[in-house]
Amino acid sequence: ALGTTPPPAATTPPATATDSAAASTAPTRTPTTSTSTAAQQVTGSLQQITERGRQYGQIQVKATVKGSTVIGVEITQLDLADNRSQSIADYAVPQLEQQSIDVGSAQIDGVSGATYTSGAYATSLQAALDQVRA
Repeated sequence: ALGTTPPPAATTPPATATDSAAASTAPTRTPTTSTSTAAQQVTGSLQQITERGRQYGQIQVKATVKGSTVIGVEITQLDLADNRSQSIADYAVPQLEQQSIDVGSAQIDGVSGATYTSGAYATSLQAALDQVRA
């Protein structure tokens, strides 16, 4: 008949349970311009890992940022004072990197048992993010 259009299923595949779940939980954003924001890499400041004057080492973080959201993190420098500090970093750094990506910022919980490493990591990451916002 005149004025009728084919049903939507004729031009788009049917939604699956996975598609529906992803669609309902995925955040939506309205683009502010017609071009997408390119990711950029910024390096944070070198931070000392210390407690009450005791030096455990130093850490520096490079973040990949899209807009103002952390989408990747890399340790560019990690110099540690001893084997115990190395063991703590080996355990903590992957968790810190994942937390940063999960929250998209430096506002991380940190890792239990790695308080000073977590703090120095977050400070270096925040310094990198401050460069993006400057």
